[in-house]
Amino acid sequence: EYALLLFSSHSWAHGHHRDGLHALLSPEWQKGVEFYDLSVPEAHPLPCEGDDDRLVRMLAQRIEECDVVLLMAGMYSSHSYWIEVEANLARYFGKPILAIVPNGQIRLSTVATNASPYEPVRWRGDSIRSGILSVIDPQVRRNFLNAKQLRDTRLKQLIPREILPSYLGSSRPTNA
Repeated sequence: EYALLLFSSHSWAHGHHRDGLHALLSPEWQKGVEFYDLSVPEAHPLPCEGDDDRLVRMLAQRIEECDVVLLMAGMYSSHSYWIEVEANLARYFGKPILAIVPNGQIRLSTVATNASPYEPVRWRGDSIRSGILSVIDPQVRRNFLNAKQLRDTRLKQLIPREILPSYLGSSRPTNA
């Protein structure tokens, strides 16, 4: 099995965007199976106890391991020191950066849009998934899609056709 390693840079004050991102990805990609988010939610902070240098090192380790960094492009990103640090770390490690425009957002953060050479994607699951697949390393994309196809084929062989959509996500076709 192969899972994508994401890092969704976000502000703890807007942690609902991280949760919403997972919900948008999940109809097609299962969290913990097809993707993992290496970012740091407020509920599980890194054990740095106010040591900013240590926090930067720990964030750097996670960002170095991820396949793509997702930057929330809401205006709050322009006022977050840590989102800018994460964007700089992503550039340092040569990680693709994809800006995501939160639902209803008109004005965009220049921190997010300037960090990414790619067109920002809108707050829709298909748009975000396509954006991720278009910016990640081609070998990573092939490994991910091949593993996903293999898993879906195995599920189709094991699970009765009438309940298969609940395993694969309701929007997936059940025909082989």
